[in-house]
Amino acid sequence: ATVSQHLKELKEAGLIQGEIETPKVKYYINKENWETAKKMFADFLGQPICKKEGCCK
Repeated sequence: ATVSQHLKELKEAGLIQGEIETPKVKYYINKENWETAKKMFADFLGQPICKKEGCCK
C-alpha cells in the first residue's frame, strides 16, 4: 500500500506515467518533467547542474 501511495503521488506530480496492461501497471519517468524538477531542486539547493552531456544519467 505504501509503494502504491508513493507511485500515486509521483504520478499526480507528473514525474512518472503509467500504462495499465492487466494485470500489470508499467510506470516510467516523464523525462521532460523530471528535468524541470531536477533544475528546480538544483536551484533550491544551490547545487550546480552538470553541463556535460550524459554524465548525470
